[in-house]
Formats: sequence, C-alpha cells, structure tokens
Amino acid sequence: MRIKLYGRVIGIFLKKHSFINVLISLQLIAVFVIGIIMTSIIDEKASSYEAVKPLLNGEGLYCGGYFLKDNENGGLLENTDEIKTQLKDVDFISSVNFASLQTGVDTQTNEVKTAYALVYDDYSANLFRPTIEKGSWITDSKQSDDIPQAVITRNYQGYNVNDIAEFETENGTLKVRIIGVIGDNEKYLGANSEYESNEPSYQLMLSTHFNCLNDQLKNKGFTNEEIALKLESLGYSADSIVYNEPVLFFTDKEWNKTDLDSVMSDSLFIKYNRNISDDEKLYNRKYINENLSVLSFAIQFSQLNNNSQTIVYRELYTLMPIMCAIYLLVLIASVSVNAINCKNNMRNEAILYLGGAKRKQLLTINVIYNGLICIVSLIISIAGSLIFYKAGLFSKTVITLGWKPITICLIVCAVYILVSCIISCIILTPKALKKAIILSEE
Repeated sequence: MRIKLYGRVIGIFLKKHSFINVLISLQLIAVFVIGIIMTSIIDEKASSYEAVKPLLNGEGLYCGGYFLKDNENGGLLENTDEIKTQLKDVDFISSVNFASLQTGVDTQTNEVKTAYALVYDDYSANLFRPTIEKGSWITDSKQSDDIPQAVITRNYQGYNVNDIAEFETENGTLKVRIIGVIGDNEKYLGANSEYESNEPSYQLMLSTHFNCLNDQLKNKGFTNEEIALKLESLGYSADSIVYNEPVLFFTDKEWNKTDLDSVMSDSLFIKYNRNISDDEKLYNRKYINENLSVLSFAIQFSQLNNNSQTIVYRELYTLMPIMCAIYLLVLIASVSVNAINCKNNMRNEAILYLGGAKRKQLLTINVIYNGLICIVSLIISIAGSLIFYKAGLFSKTVITLGWKPITICLIVCAVYILVSCIISCIILTPKALKKAIILSEE
C-alpha cells in the first residue's frame, strides 16, 4: 500500500514539473560526462607511469638507440648476456629488439615500404601492456602452432584478429598470425624517438603510432597548410592521404619461429641488485658512457622516476582544480534547481501531511524522487558514452569507460542524493508544511 502511494506521488511530481525534471537531468548528465572525460584524462596521465613505476623505483639504467660498442670484436654487443658480463652487480637486463619487414613499394615515391617489428623478452612483454582494441596482448595468447603470432597496430592493409599477414624478408615470405590490434595513439613500450624534453621521464620509454600520417600530424598540432607542406616535402601531393606502415609486436619465443635476426637497437633496461655499491654504480655508468654508440643514450632510473613524478603530479595539480570547479558549478546549479523543485512540490506534500502522512514518509518520497532522476541520468550518460565508444568516436581520444570513471559517477550520484536529502530535511520542516497548508486554504 505504501509503495503504491509513493509511486503515485512520485509520478505526479514527475509529470507536474516535467520541465524542471528534464533540466535537472540534463545538468546531471553534464556532470557525469565531465566526470568520465576528466577521470579518463587523469587516469591516462597516471596509469602509464604507474605501469613502469616498480622498475623505476629501483636502481638501474635505461638505454635507448644503438647501445654499446664491442671493443674486442668491433660492431655492437649483440645480446643482453654480453652486456651483463661487462657490468658489475646487475640483477637482470631486459631488451626490446628491432627488425624490419618489407610490405611493398610506395607507388608515389617508389620507395620500399617497411613495417617495424618489436621483439620483447618475457620481462619487457609484461612490463607495459598496451590497451588492446581487438584481440589479446602477446603474453595472453592460448594458441600454439608453427606460424609466429603477433599484435599489430591499426593498419591500412586491414589486418585483423586471426588474419594471416604476409611480409617479405631476406628468407622469403613471412606469414604472421594476428592475435590483437592496437588502436591509434595508444602507448606501447619502445624508445620514443620523437620525445623532446629537458626532463627525461617515463614518456621516453613509450611510443605511439597512427595508421594515418595525416592524423598523426593533426595530433601534433599541425595546421592543414603545415600538413600539406610536410606531405610535399616527403614526395607526396599536398592533398594526399598517407598511411604509416604498421608496427608488429612479438615475444622472443614467437620471433624465434621466423628464423630472422632482430637487433638490440630500441630499448634496454639494466636493473641493478638492491645492495649494489656506489663504486659499482659509478663503474657501470662510466663503462656505458664510454662505450655508447652513436645516437645512443643512457639515463638513470632515479632521474626518470623523479622527473616522471614531477610531470604527472604537475599535470594532476593542473587538472584537479579545473575538474573540481566544473563539478561544483554544475552540482550547485543542479542542487539549486532541486531546492526550487522541492518548494514547488511543497503544496502537494502539505496536503499529504494534512492527510496523515508523516514527515519521514515525505522525506522518503523526495529521496526516491531525486534518486530516480539521478539514476536515470547516470544510465543515460553511461549508455550514451558506451554507444560513442563502441562506434569508435573515442578512438582518437583518451576517453575510456573503465571502472574508475564509472566509480566517480556513482560517487557523484550518491553525493547528489545525499545533498538532495539534506535540502529536503531543511525545507520540509513541520512548521513549513503547516504554513503551506494555511496558504493553500487561503
């Protein structure tokens, strides 16, 4: 009986003040969407660093480029074991190796088109896991056959999960089974050749890839005129749509199936033992600095870690006040409209009060009424964002629909309902209800 009464009264409130209810709902949808966007931005800034933070918290060196010269035999040291024998008190050395695969000839420039292969050992494959658009990451595959398996970036060739991609190599045609696809602008572990900063940080260890060069240049802030000039400088017409060659990701186990060589020329992580002495660290730094090849660099983990924390926290300190200010403005507006709505319903609630309804029951009706509007707004926000996400409209942004944005929305929803309850308690006092009864009789 009581539930039917609540439902009938709430239905009257919703119908009678439909315009204000829609206005409140739109304001709440704005709050939830802003929450999803801002939480995604903050999470993207922090999560990449959090992935490599355990490594950077230790003692060691990060090297990028062509690495160390072999003074005895000439050339470069070819594997991590050779490097480890030259250094002191090293726990382990992990590398990301590099190889190239021919995909054809560019019809406009007549240049050979080359896809890049990054080969990860067990540690580097698990150190940083990119966001996979389709399929699975290289460490998650359950399949096993003679065809090497790899993850590929989004590509103009249209290779998708379970496709067999073909590349030309010195040993003939190489067939690769695609087990996953990484979307545009997703970070992956690999030396960032375009990184420029006086504060080398974790960002130096992570690269991104775009299927389309035009999109890549737009993402960097190039204007249409600058993009046209860039394309012309590369031998294309100014109005061309130019595609980048894809990047493929292999575990060393899968790469060994190809019988092809890969070289240590991308990333190298040298992790020291916990009790390494200052003298041994000094010896290692001196040896590496003296033997680094051209275009190589070596940076201490501690320097990368300190700069990373500075950059991440600086960005968070910038974003958080903006996020809080937007939230407060929209939330205050929603609560203000809610207070107006509560006063507009006062006459109906006074009649119920006169008919024997207790104040507690009236407060319950208001809580359910406001909670219903808030929950419907939340569902619309998440459903709308999910539709946009599935349609690929967020593919070139950092917006995601993980548990963190949804948790923030649920917290905002709970806060709104709580504040609405407090406002109802303030407005719906026995004295105010009696006054409303007197006014209605006049």
